[in-house]
Amino acid sequence: MDLAGFDQNRPSGPVSEPGRPLFLWNHRWEYDKNPIGFFRILYRLIDDGLEFDLALAGDRFEEEPPYFQEAKERLGNRIIQYGSLSSFADYAKLLWNSDIALVTSIQDFFGGSVVESIYCGCHPILPRRLAYTDHLRPDDHPKVFYNAEDEAIDLIKQLVASGSWRKPFKEGHTMSRYDWSNQIETYDDVLARL
Repeated sequence: MDLAGFDQNRPSGPVSEPGRPLFLWNHRWEYDKNPIGFFRILYRLIDDGLEFDLALAGDRFEEEPPYFQEAKERLGNRIIQYGSLSSFADYAKLLWNSDIALVTSIQDFFGGSVVESIYCGCHPILPRRLAYTDHLRPDDHPKVFYNAEDEAIDLIKQLVASGSWRKPFKEGHTMSRYDWSNQIETYDDVLARL
């Protein structure tokens, strides 16, 4: 991954309303990323009185899934970004400005978009499954991983109540191990042995 490219686009100021966390969706707009579960959690947080902004980025296709259209209507002015961004620089700035990366995917081989968001300091809220437990150890990060939606909601409420969402996630730098500059020697060694 080219994570170092994000460093060149670190913005100086916030894009969301002060005092409100900015939630991030930066995955493909497809079923396997479980947007229905994502929106269900957000709707429950609204019902519980939590104020937040939302960035719905990521690749989308010609036909927009109906649950995104419903979310656009229900979440209204909370949405500060809807759809892909026009440049990598804009995407990187959005990630640096985002606070909470709620992930609900039911399928992910690696989770590049998750690694990018963590690298940029987003506080991850991750299902305890798939590749995510390879990126961060659940035993070391109990306030990151959940098994059920109720747990995700509790983790988010705790994170927001603590105020620690205002500072970048302290383990973001550990994702730099996936940057191509840190991986190229390993690839070169394997290819040389072949």
